[in-house]
Amino acid sequence: MILLRDLTLFRFLSRLFLPLSILRLGLLRLSILCLCLLYLWLTFPQPTWAAVAVAERVPLTPELLQSRLKSPTQTEGIRTIDLRRLVIDLRPENAEFRDQFYRLIQAQIQRSSLPLGLDLSYSLVQGEFKISTLGIRTPLYGQSALPLFNEAEQAQLSRDRFASLN
Repeated sequence: MILLRDLTLFRFLSRLFLPLSILRLGLLRLSILCLCLLYLWLTFPQPTWAAVAVAERVPLTPELLQSRLKSPTQTEGIRTIDLRRLVIDLRPENAEFRDQFYRLIQAQIQRSSLPLGLDLSYSLVQGEFKISTLGIRTPLYGQSALPLFNEAEQAQLSRDRFASLN
């Protein structure tokens, strides 16, 4: 009888503690999984943590401007004046540089026979940047505009003017 009772007690205890062992095994697996996830989370950089390394901006000087104007870069097939990552001071206190800046860039744009871009990516422009001063000034009407067009274009322009007056 004792044997049977011990066996019954063993069965009872095994039924009682068997779920605990399964539970322990599950907790062990869960702990290992959590540790692995923690390791991965700590070792791989998160996009929100990664700071974009931007090179420090350099002040634009007349010498640097002239060197950039002499050697435009190619960007997507277009010649481009590279003024990236610079501090460009166009404030009224720096009027001499501001005037020189506009004059030199406008001269380069007018001299160029091909389209010329201006890349100001990541630059800090201090003061008012007047892009209109960089444009090529052309008369839109009158005899002074005629030298800009060839003979066929001039004839078409004369016909269009005459038609608009009637």
